[in-house]
Amino acid sequence: MSKIFSFDLGSGSIGECVRDGEDIKHLSSLLIDSEFASLVSIRPQRRAFRMRLAHKARESWWIQIALQARLDIPGGDIKKDRFDNYIFSADERMLREFPKDNDDTVYTSALLRIALIQGRRLESWQIFKALWSAFQHRGYEYNNWQSEEALSEEEKKSEKEGKEASELYNKKLALLPEEYRLPCYYEAFKMGLWDYKTNKIVNRLRSATLNARNKDGKEQVIAPRVIVERELRLLLESAKNNFLLFRIRNMFYMARTENLTPGAQTIMQENMNPKAF
Repeated sequence: MSKIFSFDLGSGSIGECVRDGEDIKHLSSLLIDSEFASLVSIRPQRRAFRMRLAHKARESWWIQIALQARLDIPGGDIKKDRFDNYIFSADERMLREFPKDNDDTVYTSALLRIALIQGRRLESWQIFKALWSAFQHRGYEYNNWQSEEALSEEEKKSEKEGKEASELYNKKLALLPEEYRLPCYYEAFKMGLWDYKTNKIVNRLRSATLNARNKDGKEQVIAPRVIVERELRLLLESAKNNFLLFRIRNMFYMARTENLTPGAQTIMQENMNPKAF
């Protein structure tokens, strides 16, 4: 009878056994140092990876919707990646954020979202880019499904930082009218492209602009999830009324939504119900 090799892979040990029939030839267990066997240190990486997968799934969902709506996707080579998500190669319209000299075209993602919410007429590719930009935001939502004792120290720190960043966002925008507390207005204001006093926008960077995406390392500001979802709701409603999305009235319930957050699923169902058209 041929020998049988068996292995038992655990988080902190590796068991091995070799038998020939009923005769055990070898039986041993290799214990891994607890420092390397613990999963605590890799939880943040695993969480970040899951978040990235969900992020790509949202983008893939929007590409599918855009294809069926015949929106002009600013790029080409649309295909699926190894995770079965749709991806595409972006062209200059997608990559450019500011126009060249003597060009009045709006490329800035934040300004496109503002324009769409305010009901301004946009090109097909601008609608695609505006919503694509909105899907880059998750916002902060308090972790109410997992007890604090179950969190690692790194996760507790992340939750604390997220809560503080969300509270700072609300504090910074507290004096503004509620309609201007959306992420698109905040980003445009930080870049010097929107004036909250006059509600006027400019299409080019000025001097003394500030980073809009927490890249200066001085303070973290994150919009609460409920505000991010409110912006998404307004964008979808405006896009629907912007003369293009009526083409997809009969296909939204066939779209894959399982990778969206519950809040985003609700928004899609409410705004894309065929009866709403």
